[in-house]
Amino acid sequence: MNETKAPNGSAVRDTAPNVLSDLLPEGALAAQLGITIRTLQRWRQLRKGPPWLAIGRAIFYRAAATRDWILRQERGQQRNGRGRTA
Repeated sequence: MNETKAPNGSAVRDTAPNVLSDLLPEGALAAQLGITIRTLQRWRQLRKGPPWLAIGRAIFYRAAATRDWILRQERGQQRNGRGRTA
């Protein structure tokens, strides 16, 4: 909880949840994934990467949506040319 000062000088507690707490800035996500911000920008242009949203000019990624996207990138076992698993 955050405390701020009311106009009369008394402390006021902010009990509202932080609506941005689940959002990752572009740079933070790039660092976590071990890629560059430019790669995230390219993925957005190609509509290839995790879902994103813009607030003003800032780009954010929801942590839960990004985790879901990562799980969807999982691949099965590789197969050789004859349809058998390698």
